[in-house]
Amino acid sequence: MNFNGSMAVADIARPLTMNGKESGMNGNGYHHEEPAVEDLERMLPDVNEGQVPFGMIVSRVAQQIYAELQEVAETLPGMSDVARKRTLADFVVATKKQVVKLYAIAKWAREAETVQKCLNLVGFLMNQKYEIDSAIGRLHQIHDELNPERLGNHDLLTSLDVLTTGTYQRLPTIIKKSVIPVKPLTNPEVVSTFRELEQVMRYRLRTTEYIPVEMMQCRIAGGRVYFTVPNLVGAQKDDGWFTTHFEFLIGIGIGGDATEGRGGEGRGGGRRCRIERKGAGRVARPPAAGAGRV
Repeated sequence: MNFNGSMAVADIARPLTMNGKESGMNGNGYHHEEPAVEDLERMLPDVNEGQVPFGMIVSRVAQQIYAELQEVAETLPGMSDVARKRTLADFVVATKKQVVKLYAIAKWAREAETVQKCLNLVGFLMNQKYEIDSAIGRLHQIHDELNPERLGNHDLLTSLDVLTTGTYQRLPTIIKKSVIPVKPLTNPEVVSTFRELEQVMRYRLRTTEYIPVEMMQCRIAGGRVYFTVPNLVGAQKDDGWFTTHFEFLIGIGIGGDATEGRGGEGRGGGRRCRIERKGAGRVARPPAAGAGRV
């Protein structure tokens, strides 16, 4: 602590000591007690799988040796001197091996507590690993389950359009055209459109299109280009005549009124052929005045 009463940074970072022991109190005054090692060891799982108590092993070995000794004592009186000596020697050797093994296990049992702690710690770590893997799997499952339930982002642009203008401004034009009929153009709009089209046609003819020299004489009117080429195309003397329109003007008096019966337009080869077949073999003569014309 400085003379002005302020504590240095190094003093704050250093743990406080009370009676020669470090305290768990931090700079904020919060007292945190570290758990004892014994408490932590008691929290570990007790792993006893595959283990046998040492007392049970000693009891089983002692019972086995006693049973074998009783059997030897019962069989020795009926044996010869050499057989008795061999049987006793085999019994002693086998019993010594069992006792030596038991002694080795007894010496290893002194460190059994440390080994048991290691086993408990491994078991604790395995349980933690299983919990973490289960948590990860559960999180993936929740993600897959909630993915279809995800709500879409709010359409702020549409909300602003509806709030300010009262309608949706970003509707595709193809939907409007299929539902709302197109408003016909007025006469001034038609004239203006034709003028713009003629300007585009005039610009295209002057800049991008290749026009033969014979067709340089042209005019633009009504949204069309008219090329004038003398002596290139036109009617010839031997050209055929085709019926394009006919009318029947027959006066029928009904109640003093004369009605006019009209036919349709003769277009296409079918009507022309029928007219030609009907007129074949007949001499055409001019009709009476007012009777009809073709």
